[in-house]
Amino acid sequence: QSGQYSVTSGGDIGDGPAIEIPRDLQMTTDKQLLLLDSGLDVILEVDPLTGDRRQRGQGFEIPVALEVTNEDWLVADNGQGVVWQLSELDPNPVALTRVGVGEGSSLSSPADVISVSGGWLTVDQSSGELIRIDAETSNRTLEADGFGVPVSLIEDPARQHIYVLDAQFNFSGVRVYEPQTASVRQLASPGVGTGPLLFQPRQLLLESNRLLILETLLARVLSLDVNSGERDIFASEEVGEGEPLSGVTRFTLDKSRNILYLLDRVRGRILQLELESGLRSEILSVNSGSAWQDIQYDPEADRLLILDRSGSQIYTYDLTGQVLSTLSGDGVGRGDLPANAVAFHAMPHSLVAVVDAGLDALFVVDLESGDRVIVSR
Repeated sequence: QSGQYSVTSGGDIGDGPAIEIPRDLQMTTDKQLLLLDSGLDVILEVDPLTGDRRQRGQGFEIPVALEVTNEDWLVADNGQGVVWQLSELDPNPVALTRVGVGEGSSLSSPADVISVSGGWLTVDQSSGELIRIDAETSNRTLEADGFGVPVSLIEDPARQHIYVLDAQFNFSGVRVYEPQTASVRQLASPGVGTGPLLFQPRQLLLESNRLLILETLLARVLSLDVNSGERDIFASEEVGEGEPLSGVTRFTLDKSRNILYLLDRVRGRILQLELESGLRSEILSVNSGSAWQDIQYDPEADRLLILDRSGSQIYTYDLTGQVLSTLSGDGVGRGDLPANAVAFHAMPHSLVAVVDAGLDALFVVDLESGDRVIVSR
């Protein structure tokens, strides 16, 4: 009525466990407050008169929502894909239902994702499989297998090929999957193609008639001719000039400017590499950059998209205005948050697909609203 507010519990008010990350708040039939804390991963019962807090439920992994009925408390756990049921009389959580989206092959260890006609393709490191996710049904089907330890993939629409990067130790290479014939062949390996051998490759990109392959340990970028299989060193400490490549873990291509943007997690910065001159220079440096996981160029808005693994945030860097801002994440947008986002892919209409190795799930994020939805799990 007065429009004034005061602190009921927290800080110096009330005794009990300190509140870390409040996620949801509900009131019981006896006028007690239940606070779901995703930092402590517990439910705190709060006395609204004294502010005192006591723990009333535990054992959650990533609790995101709380609902109170006449007799029960329900907790949605994003980490385990479970709705837990507990009560004041029995505070031990019992799995009421397990949440899954779509049917079919499991995403036990997704490493990368791309959008294709009718859905998405992702590679699974543990199984060596290429898995298709249908956009309408969310079902997962095995597209092809036998890719070793796949860590990255890219589509070649002109040739109707999918290139998959295999990071097997001592047998790294690139395989070509042809959807029309469902065949898989080797394009590069220790025994196929000529030039420097691949060593712990991390990511590949398609640029005209060649693949650009990022190797993190050797801090270099290789060029692989898709027709001949010939390999050359495109950028390294000895090839090209400017900033060092050590610390670079992901990269993305801006075809309009003929530039590679490279994510340096060690120094928390972004570099640009001019494809024609080979010159490398720094365009952005921030203190929080060590948590950055992936980078994508968004041609629709002429901006860089940056995936933050620790806070599950997506940032945008305006290449013209040189402004860094948050598009989605904790506190921005609605919906479930990824637990361990490992890679993402920019799509038309300001949408982004995110693969999560913690939840074994595929998210789609609306960059205009910041909202997130689990598409398949």
